[in-house]
Amino acid sequence: MARRLSERLGKATVGALALVPLARLGWLFYKDALGANPIAEALNQLGLWTLIILLSSLACTPIKILTGWKYPLRLRRLLGLEAFFYACCNFSMYIAVDQSFDFGEIWKTSSSASS
Repeated sequence: MARRLSERLGKATVGALALVPLARLGWLFYKDALGANPIAEALNQLGLWTLIILLSSLACTPIKILTGWKYPLRLRRLLGLEAFFYACCNFSMYIAVDQSFDFGEIWKTSSSASS
């Protein structure tokens, strides 16, 4: 019973800590402290934290193999969901805020970048 409680508390702590960068980004936006181009800065920060959390989730298995600890495997799904959440935030911000739902311009930009 104590193990289950400590495991739940550990997962809740990791889940809350993974949301700290998003809260910090919101706070900087509120204080108008994101610099000259706040949209680009927000997109860059969201992308960076997406990659950091995704790599953290992918590192769980090698950590288990190298150390024998089983706890990182219990966090793998939570970290993967957090990475997906950040990726969705990044994508949504790009579509809604940066491009204002102008799908023609998005398509034109993406097709000219690929050629």
